[in-house]
Amino acid sequence: MTIFKTYWKIVKKNIGIIILYTVMLLVFGTMNLKANKNSFEYISSKPDIIIVNNSSGIITDNLISYLKTNANVKNITDENDIDDAVFFRDANYVIYIPKEFENKIENGKEFNIDIKTNNSYDSYIASELLNKYLDVFSKYMNLYNDKILAIQKLDNTLNKKADVVIENKTSLNTKTSLFYNFSSYSIMAIVIYIICLVLSSFNDEKISKRTSVSGMNYKTFNNYLYISSFTFTFIIFIVYLILSFLILKSSILNINGILYSLNMFIFFIVSFTMAILISNLVKSKGAISGVVNVISLGSAFLCGAFIPIKYMPSFALKIAHIFPTFYFIDNNEYIASLQNFDKASYEFVLKNLIIMIIFVMIFLILNTLVTRFKRKVN
Repeated sequence: MTIFKTYWKIVKKNIGIIILYTVMLLVFGTMNLKANKNSFEYISSKPDIIIVNNSSGIITDNLISYLKTNANVKNITDENDIDDAVFFRDANYVIYIPKEFENKIENGKEFNIDIKTNNSYDSYIASELLNKYLDVFSKYMNLYNDKILAIQKLDNTLNKKADVVIENKTSLNTKTSLFYNFSSYSIMAIVIYIICLVLSSFNDEKISKRTSVSGMNYKTFNNYLYISSFTFTFIIFIVYLILSFLILKSSILNINGILYSLNMFIFFIVSFTMAILISNLVKSKGAISGVVNVISLGSAFLCGAFIPIKYMPSFALKIAHIFPTFYFIDNNEYIASLQNFDKASYEFVLKNLIIMIIFVMIFLILNTLVTRFKRKVN
């Protein structure tokens, strides 16, 4: 109980840091919500795809022409380069047109088109383009039994354009994701800075000696500190959750809001375990500030908290994948695009959540190893 009270006394002394980073979130995060509030512009989204063509013929040429019209086709042929492009999101979808494609689609036989995807929002658009072409062509081929006529009818059908009605919801979802993206910086900065600062105070030589004299078990002492740190993290999470509801209001009173909140909670846990590890490695209070700035600010810049991921250069995204912040922001961007909820939608969000949980496990394992090593040395 004494440890718990002392812990919160130290937190209280550093309340200004918490307020500072929270105010930064409120100021910069809400700027995106107010900017261009009534301006909505529709821009047709073209996915980046790669076509590996092993077939030939009029149907194949027509399919490739259709895809080139409705998507950005990347000229990449080496398989290793293709894998890199998909992983780093230089391409969203890879279509492998098989050798037997022309013959089998013309004769109504079954065939497989292999694909590679990073399960991004744009990859779903590419999948819809491909499936729509194949489905419509098959129907016309069955109806007319003439591939030339089927292609003409197909082109007339697919070239028809629909009027687009822009709803405020899409724009608001995008601005909501920007708010949560910026929160990654404040969350990581507050949790790491305060926990490291408090734990470094408990690791002070005088306090360590008093703890040893008191006869308290080393593990019990550490457990009290970890429980207190987790309690602090959870309280800040609740505060940020309330702030998000107050600022974003009805825009997150839906399934999207639940996914945003779950994503934020897991990121808080990631920040908590990272803070515990750093506090075990960095004892100097003067060094803590520098470490916090490097990790929180660096990951925020590289992972898209300040600049959207789609505008980031490829080399920066390669580095960004090593930070848990990237997967937090990637989820926020994807959640913003969700309108219809199906199994594939939840799988994408779950994949990023699992990756963040893996980071949690890594930090906990490293912290245990560091603790054991230090105890052996001492």
